[in-house]
Amino acid sequence: MKKQDLINTISELSEVKKSEVTKVLNTFFDFIPNKVKEDGEVQLVGFGKFKKIVRPNARNPKTKTKVEGEISYVSFSQSQTFKDIVNNK
Repeated sequence: MKKQDLINTISELSEVKKSEVTKVLNTFFDFIPNKVKEDGEVQLVGFGKFKKIVRPNARNPKTKTKVEGEISYVSFSQSQTFKDIVNNK
């Protein structure tokens, strides 16, 4: 789903102007990565958790060579509520 599709859908479902939905989503999309960087994780109750993982002395998966310094990535763990919705429970 593209960002504009998300904006259109939220605007239609909530009957909020697209410009307002755009402001909120842009703020949200800026906030989450910065908060994960700052605190190491962000948990959205009923949705899931974004967590920063740091791997020292990682290897490049293609070349198998060691990468200098630390490599960071973000994992997402879905909440039970999220799982239940996806699994039609």
